[in-house]
Amino acid sequence: YFKAAEAILERAFPEKPPVYSANNSEDIYKAMIDLASNQNKRLELGKKSREWIEKYHTMERTINSQIDLYNRILEKKLE
Repeated sequence: YFKAAEAILERAFPEKPPVYSANNSEDIYKAMIDLASNQNKRLELGKKSREWIEKYHTMERTINSQIDLYNRILEKKLE
């Protein structure tokens, strides 16, 4: 499941979002402990995440992405 999600992100965006990769509950636990014990890492991840969202999830980009998706769906229905 997680590999499929990563593949979708790689196709959809020119760069990966700044997130922890966790494939199971143990990975999630380790990531949470790491972030809970490291304020600088939390702040840096938060800063990079905000920058990524502002870069790739503007209203204009999201609208254009949805229009593109609808157009591709309609093209397939017309074939």
